[in-house]
Amino acid sequence: GVASTDKDIYQRLEPTLLNSISENDYFLSKKTAILENLRLNDSLLKISIKETDSLKDELLRLKSLEAAKTGTEGTSIVMADKAESNEELISLLERKLELKEALNKNSLSLVENKDIIKVISGFPNEGYIEKTFLSQYKTLIPSVLVGTYLLIVLLLQLNQFLLTKEREFTNQTEA
Repeated sequence: GVASTDKDIYQRLEPTLLNSISENDYFLSKKTAILENLRLNDSLLKISIKETDSLKDELLRLKSLEAAKTGTEGTSIVMADKAESNEELISLLERKLELKEALNKNSLSLVENKDIIKVISGFPNEGYIEKTFLSQYKTLIPSVLVGTYLLIVLLLQLNQFLLTKEREFTNQTEA
């Protein structure tokens, strides 16, 4: 935290702090690298989704060709082949869902990292003023005590001076 006698200190600190962090070379290079990696990952995921779609379409085309072949030869039902080909199709669809989920997470990360500086922004509008007994009176009490001591010493010295001057004056008038 920041201890200050000015409760509006945060409003003046925020722009300076944010600028110093956002202009930091290390921070900028790290942000650039993260954004480049996320964009590359985004494009790779999109390519993988397209390839998965192409594989699914090709599998469906092959299935329809097989169905057309078996349809001309007569009715032959082979459950094992159908179950195996359905598993391939289900596997491709699951893979596509996984890729889309990864793409969504990547897109969220991209948005979050574009404005990473907002993570530390948003200081409170007003701070608090530290008002403890010790902080207020740590110099006032000793100053008052020293001042009082000096005043007493000064008054005693003045009293002695005046008494000696009075004695000298009375001695001169008697003589």
